[in-house]
Order: sequence, then structure tokens, then C-alpha cells
Amino acid sequence: MTPTRYQSGEIDQEKGISKCGDPSIRWVLVEAAGIILRLSKKSSPLREWGLEIAKRRGMAKAVVAVAR
Repeated sequence: MTPTRYQSGEIDQEKGISKCGDPSIRWVLVEAAGIILRLSKKSSPLREWGLEIAKRRGMAKAVVAVAR
């Protein structure tokens, strides 16, 4: 799950997730992140971080952030 880059002159931005790599690996990472955030009851630093993102930006963005 690599970020897409936009580079032009002095601008260098990381954008959304690119679709390079194996699609099945990307799918498994996103599914695992969803399980960590939605179903897991055990507390972990990764889960807490993801839930903070979910409060601010929504669960879909949080799942992708945890998967990355």
C-alpha cells in the first residue's frame, strides 16, 4: 500500500493509496485493519490511534490508515 506522489516544481505531495502491488495483499491488509478497529476488544496502541482517526475523519479513512 504505497502512497501516490504528486511532484511539480517545488511541490511534493503524498496523495491517496496507489494500486501498485498485489490486489489480494491490499485486500487482506484492509480486512485485517477493519477487524482490528471494529471487532477486536483488546486494546492496543494501533487500535487506539485508528479510533482517534475514525472520530475525526470517519471509519473508512481510519481503516485505510491502519492498513497502511
